[in-house]
Parts: sequence; C-alpha cells; structure tokens
Amino acid sequence: MVIQVDRLPISYPILSVLDSPDPASAATNGRIRIAGWAYWEGKDIDIVVDTGANIFTTAPHLSRKDVAQHLQKRGLPVSQDALLGFKFDFMFTEKLRIGFKCNETIAWRYEIRETVRDPFRPYDSLEQLLDGDEGVYGNYYFHNSKDWSKLLVLFNGAVTRDKLRRDSAVFQRWSWADKFKHPVVVIADPLTTGDDSLTLGWYLGKSQSSDLPHLLNPLLELVDRKHPGCTKIGVGSSGGGFAALSGVLLGLLNDAIVINPQTDVLKFYSRKHVDAFLSVRTTEQIDSNLMALGWDQLKESSKVTFLQNSFDTHHYTEHYQPFLKHVESSRKGRHFDFIEYQDEEAGHSPPSLGRLARLIEDKITSLLK
Repeated sequence: MVIQVDRLPISYPILSVLDSPDPASAATNGRIRIAGWAYWEGKDIDIVVDTGANIFTTAPHLSRKDVAQHLQKRGLPVSQDALLGFKFDFMFTEKLRIGFKCNETIAWRYEIRETVRDPFRPYDSLEQLLDGDEGVYGNYYFHNSKDWSKLLVLFNGAVTRDKLRRDSAVFQRWSWADKFKHPVVVIADPLTTGDDSLTLGWYLGKSQSSDLPHLLNPLLELVDRKHPGCTKIGVGSSGGGFAALSGVLLGLLNDAIVINPQTDVLKFYSRKHVDAFLSVRTTEQIDSNLMALGWDQLKESSKVTFLQNSFDTHHYTEHYQPFLKHVESSRKGRHFDFIEYQDEEAGHSPPSLGRLARLIEDKITSLLK
C-alpha cells in the first residue's frame, strides 16, 4: 500500500503547496507528516484535516521566508516573517482531506489516501508500455496522462549501490509523475543496469559517442506516430541534467529544464565516477563536452531553462560559467534562460518539486495538475 495525494479543485484564490507526504511514500508506524504552506490574500486562514470521523483545525505556525519572497515577486502583499507554513505529524486513516478555513468557509484542497498501486508493472514492449497506464519496459518507466501535447522525459543523476542491488533499474523522481498533467517517461542509463554496472554514466554508453540517440529515438518515433506535434521536454539534474541538455543540443528533444548539470563530463569533481566511466569505454570518441557538439541540430524553437545554485561552487565555476560564456559567444542566447539561485545548505543537491516551482514558476507550474 502506498500513499496517493490528489489536488482537489477549489473556487477560492488560495495559493498552497503540500510538501509532505510525498506521493508513493508509506505511513510510518501509522503516522504521516503533513507539511506545506498556504496563502489567501487579505485573509487569516486555518489548516483543516478531515479524518472522516473528526475534523481538526490548526493555524499556520512556521515562517517561510522563501515562500514570502516568492509571493512578493508576484506582487502580493505579504511580510517577510508571515506565518505561512505548517508541519505536523498525524495518525493516518484510510483517507484524509486537507483544506483551508476562513471564517466558516472550508476549501478542501488535498485528498490523501492509501491505494494499491503497482507503478513498476512490467510490459512486453515499448509500444504496449505507452498504451498502458503506468509501468516499466526495460530501461523505461512510464506514467500516462490524457494531455499528450507535451511529454516529460526525466533522466537520472548518480544512483547508489544500495539501489542498484535492490532494483534491476533505477528511476529517479518517478514519484513526481502523477503530479504532472502530461505523460512522463523516466529513462535509466544502461551503464547503471546489469552486471558490473556503474553508478553514473551520463547516458554516453560504452562504444558510441553518445548512447542518447539509441535510447530516445525508439521512444520518440512511437510518440510522433501516436501523438503528432507532441513537445518533448527533458528534465534532469547533475548527470541527468547533462543528458537532458544533450538531448536538446542533439536535436532529439524540444526543450529542457536542467539543474546544476555537468557540461563537461571529464571535469566532474568526483574522479572515481569519471575514472570508472572511462574504464568501460571501448572507443575514444565521446560527446563528453557539450560545448564541443557544434549545436547544428538544435531546433529553432528549442528552449532550455538552466538553473544553477551559486553555492554549488564546483559546478558554478567549472561547468556553468564556461557554458554561459560559450552561449554568449555562439549567438544562441535566445534558446537559453539562465537562472541563478542561492541555497547554501543544498549545495549540489537539486530542489524539491515545490522549491523548483517557486524558482521557475510557470515554466514548471504550467506542466502540473
């Protein structure tokens, strides 16, 4: 049994994000953590939890300066120290509703319930997978949705040995899939599966200059045949960001959202990852430096949103700044939107989906349910 979180439609102008519980998580000793923030302009609101048998009410009690700054940028009247956040542990029942109350009006916004779900149901072919609801075929995880105007293609960063021992393939951020209103594919790097697997391979393969066309072309050909005009958007951080960025520069994907990516694999600060990768290579030609690709295949309409944490000093200096200078000198700037942010605690770690939404706003929120 896993937890499913659904957003309910409301008719009130309430802004909110539920950071926890995470979809696909499970209750711990019968308890779950409920955390997030809410804002209703000009009104004092309470957080309301409906267990089906009882209704509990509490006020927001946490200062969320990051949220306040986000709301201020949108021109909303909110003080820096406003109590917008909430976090508490709650006994989990079969179903919970979370809403926001002003005076005697309650706007129910979220429903949390346990569901029997097999997100990794195996399929016999890639085509059958794309016709199904959710599951796995080989190195592909897929979650379907009705709106095929866009397809999100997510790529992994470094994976852990523990995950590799437990799973035949690792699909990072798969639990984000049901938050999007568009279908989602997560692709596992073949170098991180099977015997003698690596923990990071940048989707470059053993013998090709890049393995990315071999992974994407069968998928994209099916998508183009079944859903003509679908826009393909790559998403990834670190090594996954390198892959998403490669996909756009090679003309395979339309757009990308990348976070703290490597732009030159051989300059990655973890020499053990680089050396392990080079040890399995059978040819010298390799597309490891994105600035050396030529960019002739970049689609005219393509757009890359490139996020870089300035406190991720290695990536900021060795990957982001050289890439930014290359873009400026290449006259390709119209294809890129560079966004620097500051998060000293996170460093190279990527932001949560909620934090990402606050950083790039409609570039990601327009894709969400």
